[in-house]
Parts: sequence; structure tokens; C-alpha cells
Amino acid sequence: MRTKTLQKPYWEMTTAELREATKRYDKEFSPRRAIPPTAEELAQHRRFIRKMGRPPKGQGSKQIAITMERGLLRQVDIYAKRAGMTRSATIAAGVQQLLKKAV
Repeated sequence: MRTKTLQKPYWEMTTAELREATKRYDKEFSPRRAIPPTAEELAQHRRFIRKMGRPPKGQGSKQIAITMERGLLRQVDIYAKRAGMTRSATIAAGVQQLLKKAV
């Protein structure tokens, strides 16, 4: 693990100090010279990637394709916009209301 060197902030450096502080970035990057990640770093990366995305609600979600008359879809979009909802949330709320009435 590298230790931090105490240096003054970039905005307080002279031109010569800035040139010296950023000298390592002047070289072209070559993947051959890159240090491969350790097993711990790979595991951390996998944990991070796995946590990306929306958190699941209930049993999670499933993307579906449905067919809907264009006029009805336009009305759904107008309602969703006024209510501050997404199209999916609006349709899901409507389906939930139908299921409540059916029971």
C-alpha cells in the first residue's frame, strides 16, 4: 500500500512544482505494464458490480412486452406525468387495483 506524500495543493504550486508533480502522467499508458489486480481487488470488484442497478422490490422485477392501444397508452403517459410516476408504476398500480377488486 502506498503512503501519501505531503505536498501542497495544486493551486498553490509553481509551474515547476506542477510539472514535477504531474510528470508521471506524461507517459503513454500501456496495458502490458499494468499491474494485475490481486484476488482481494477482484473480489471487491465483483461485489461492487453485483450491487449495481435498482434494488429489488418484493420478488424483484421482470421486463415484459405488452400490446396496448395507442390512445390508451397516451392517456397512461399523460396521467403518469401529472402524477409524477413512471409509465411502469402507473400500469402496475392499475393492475393492483384490478386485482384488489377481483378478490
